[in-house]
Amino acid sequence: MPLRIKIEDNTYQEKLITLNSNSIFITVSFNTRDSRWYFDLVDRNGLDLLSGVKILAPQNLTSKYIDTSALIGGNIYCVNTKGNGQDITRDNFGTTKQFQLWYYTTQEEEELAG
Repeated sequence: MPLRIKIEDNTYQEKLITLNSNSIFITVSFNTRDSRWYFDLVDRNGLDLLSGVKILAPQNLTSKYIDTSALIGGNIYCVNTKGNGQDITRDNFGTTKQFQLWYYTTQEEEELAG
């Protein structure tokens, strides 16, 4: 079962999460200029792993970054929990909202691919 990354209801947040036994800082922010959400990943030593990744749904957000996917042992997805054709906005993204960030391990991804 995928891990839901907790996203609070504010436009900027930084938190420590654990993915594949690695502690990673995730920063999630809303850019009012283009009305889009973005995220960054930084390791515990302050090394940037990913910067300025636009959050789009439904999409695997980390698979094209092979080194990061290997480090976190899977991928981060933006999931539309309602499956309708709506776009992600300032107000419909978060842990309990329509659009959410989910982390799937490599094993979970393989099982889904069947």
